[in-house]
Amino acid sequence: MKGVIFPLDIIFMDTSRTIVEITTMSSTVFVPNYALRQHQSPPVRYALEINAGLAEQSGLAVGMVVDFQ
Repeated sequence: MKGVIFPLDIIFMDTSRTIVEITTMSSTVFVPNYALRQHQSPPVRYALEINAGLAEQSGLAVGMVVDFQ
């Protein structure tokens, strides 16, 4: 995402809240538009953004089901 000032983990989940992908995104504050990378994820319903490294620290992994309201 353009303008992100700190690194993030993005947890992508499908309609059943199953994690289908976890990716880490670096800061893009000083990255020109032409150099931004486009991310292609599988079809998802939810995307949760958390501080980078927190997904691994929390033990989150592809295939786990996330419970939230």
